[in-house]
Amino acid sequence: MNSKLNALQQIPFFLEFSKEELEPLSKKLRIKNYAKNTIILTEGDESTSVYFILEGSVRVYIENEQGREVTLNEINEGETFGELALFCNTPRTASILAKNKCKVLLINKNDFIEFYSNNPKAAQKIVLSMATTIKKLTKDLENFALNNVHRRVVRALLDHSINIDGRRIVKGLTHKDIANLVASSRETVSRVIHDLKKDGLIQVKNGKINIKESAITD
Repeated sequence: MNSKLNALQQIPFFLEFSKEELEPLSKKLRIKNYAKNTIILTEGDESTSVYFILEGSVRVYIENEQGREVTLNEINEGETFGELALFCNTPRTASILAKNKCKVLLINKNDFIEFYSNNPKAAQKIVLSMATTIKKLTKDLENFALNNVHRRVVRALLDHSINIDGRRIVKGLTHKDIANLVASSRETVSRVIHDLKKDGLIQVKNGKINIKESAITD
């Protein structure tokens, strides 16, 4: 089987499409590999392609007026980014960084526009994808507007936790990562983490953060 077609069929967005529908598109796409911490897109770049993540995850961020990075979103395997290029002839509105080793599928925006113009269900999927992204960004904006740094840190920890034997555990998230997520300084986040430990709301051991039930209901 065409390796590019096979890669295309791994993406959830394309699962409902037949081989015949996808084959023309598969001949036009590219697949690229990025090392950890590589910048894939830079804010202000020309918008020429839509990206689908085959392996790995990326961080979407902007820099504020003080030059501090603010994380807007994290996008994982099987998901897409850069779809705004399909509707706006404007430069990229954020930068994209590979959080780990990534394999990404790129489709030129004109080729993708041709694809969804001939496939109404593809257009519906793109609209749904963008609506989901907007909903998340709206929730994040509400979080920034209504909560202080302490509550934003707790919220970020909860959002990035996994359930292990009934416990909420956060792994692989540095103080700098948290600072980017809550639009604060690393020093401020370190103080908040210290206070959370002191108050018994979290426990930190071997780089893992165990979130206590009292923090979840606080």
